[in-house]
Amino acid sequence: MGIIGAAVVLVVGYVLYHEFDRARDIRQAQEVMQGITDYAQQELEQEQRQAQQSAALRAAQQAAERARYQLADDMQCVGGYVVRVNGTTYTQIGSIAAPVRCVGRVADRPLR
Repeated sequence: MGIIGAAVVLVVGYVLYHEFDRARDIRQAQEVMQGITDYAQQELEQEQRQAQQSAALRAAQQAAERARYQLADDMQCVGGYVVRVNGTTYTQIGSIAAPVRCVGRVADRPLR
């Protein structure tokens, strides 16, 4: 029974070792996959932050550009043309040949 017992112990030990080795390989593979997933998530979050920053910058630039077309406090839109009002004096903005046109409080070209 000694040889058979030793053979059984060797076979069981061999099987257990390979199962342990396989489980270790699976655990390492899972850790690698988790690392890749974490890295991808961080990259995605960084891209989202950059996209939000870019969108905010574009919105600020667009608002600044729109503000360039807004009539100043001392300007009015009279008959579709921008005029500067200074007390009782009204001065048309632009040249005689190319006056600045407007609708409401918005000019057809930048004023600033």
